[in-house]
Amino acid sequence: MDAGQLLRSRALADRAATLTDDPREHARLAGVRAAIEFEQGSPRAAHGILMAAAGPLSATDPDRSASMLLEAVRDAWFAGAPELAAQAIDGVRALGLPAGHRLRPVIAALTGLADLLAGDPARGLPPIHAALAAARRSAEPAGPGERLIMASMAFMTGDDETAADLSARLAGDCRAQGLIGWLPHALQNLASSLLYLGRFQDAHASAAEAVRVAEDTGQHHRVDHLQGVLAWLAAVCGEEHECAELAGRVRAHAGAHGNVSSLAWAVWAQGLLALRQGRARAALEELEDGLTGAVRHQLTTTLFVPDLVEAAVRCEQPERAGGPLARFEEWAAAAGRPWAGAVALRCRALLAGSADAAGELFAEAVRLHQDGGRPFEEARTRLLFGEWLRRTRRKSDAGLQLGRALDAFERAGAHPWAARARAELRAAACGAARPAAGRWRARPGC
Repeated sequence: MDAGQLLRSRALADRAATLTDDPREHARLAGVRAAIEFEQGSPRAAHGILMAAAGPLSATDPDRSASMLLEAVRDAWFAGAPELAAQAIDGVRALGLPAGHRLRPVIAALTGLADLLAGDPARGLPPIHAALAAARRSAEPAGPGERLIMASMAFMTGDDETAADLSARLAGDCRAQGLIGWLPHALQNLASSLLYLGRFQDAHASAAEAVRVAEDTGQHHRVDHLQGVLAWLAAVCGEEHECAELAGRVRAHAGAHGNVSSLAWAVWAQGLLALRQGRARAALEELEDGLTGAVRHQLTTTLFVPDLVEAAVRCEQPERAGGPLARFEEWAAAAGRPWAGAVALRCRALLAGSADAAGELFAEAVRLHQDGGRPFEEARTRLLFGEWLRRTRRKSDAGLQLGRALDAFERAGAHPWAARARAELRAAACGAARPAAGRWRARPGC
């Protein structure tokens, strides 16, 4: 299984099941079958296999029972099923593991994940923050599954640097130890973190390699998720045909198997592509459907809210953005990341009812972006601020923001966004722009 030989692993598990009556061994075999079902079938079905096998072990082997139940929480996340996550967490709590148990950080993190899945980031993110801190302090080596969980938890808090570090180290260990079965997931996490860090070419390389390995090892769910990530990258980098093709594949396969985490990336990619193409109404409808449809419980749907806000404003229907923005702001407040707060302010600026309010909000968003995180989002904030400044005839200030945005887009390889910034610079008739004296002048360093 660790070597990525899923078909052989399934056959061995089926043979082994006929050779023992030991419930602990049957539980181990159920774990193998669930992992294969997750990668090749349905996360809901994988959850059911784990729940059925974990129960009989609660008295004789609570550690193994807890590990299986925690895997079931992960499956519930990918299935977008908060009720299944709550069921597994209730099972873990019933085990009564001691406070100092080695699984406590993972239990805390996945309990938070269950709350996040249920739409309560204020309750869900604090234990995830604490679990990440405990994992950093721990000297006890963790297995690849637990390390993947910790990297995934870093994503939930918007801590892209930690996610990238954990994922890169795990990917290296998978290569060194021949853990080919784990490598696509490690590379998937690495690709996602590099994407958020604005390193689009590196993200594409990691995701493309992971797709090749996942296809070779029959990890169909992993292929879906990775193709969703690649579709998003294609949308940002101007590969329109590739985005549509990849997203279509994900919708067809992941939708049929209930892999809503993968499906959410396809929804985001197509919504972002429509927004970038100037089809604001199509983008708004696509993303609204995501917020109310099968993928509604995924964190990805929270992260694409700023795109929905921009689409609603471009459609001159800002009233459709209020509820979704409240959802993003709740997560941003619980995550505590400067970039998230800045993006929330950017959205408020777009929805502001007065020029004074919009200018203040944009300026504060740019200031907050200085504290780091998600450079692509910072560039988009500067682009929107620059467009606003140009419309209010503050051309010199507009040139400063648009120039910074253009540089960031060009470094990332976000060519369509760079073209938009370049066109705005031409419209503002800006040469070497510098801040003009006035109310909307950026603070030093902005």
